[in-house]
Amino acid sequence: MATTMTTTSESFVDDTMHQVDRKMCTRSEDELGVMAYLMTQYNLKPGLRKFGSCGQTAAVKELT
Repeated sequence: MATTMTTTSESFVDDTMHQVDRKMCTRSEDELGVMAYLMTQYNLKPGLRKFGSCGQTAAVKELT
C-alpha cells in the first residue's frame, strides 16, 4: 500500500491491488520495440500534420 499526501495535508491510502500478468511481460528487445511503437500516441494537431488526410480519417473513425 502506498501513502501519499494530498493538498489538505491528510494522509491517503491507495489500497489498489496490482497484479503482474506474466503473459504480457517480455525481455525481448524486438518485442519491447514493437510495444513502444504501438503505445505511441499523438495529440490531434501534430498527428494531423504528420499523417494528413489518413490521420484525419483515423481520428474520425476513432471518435465515432
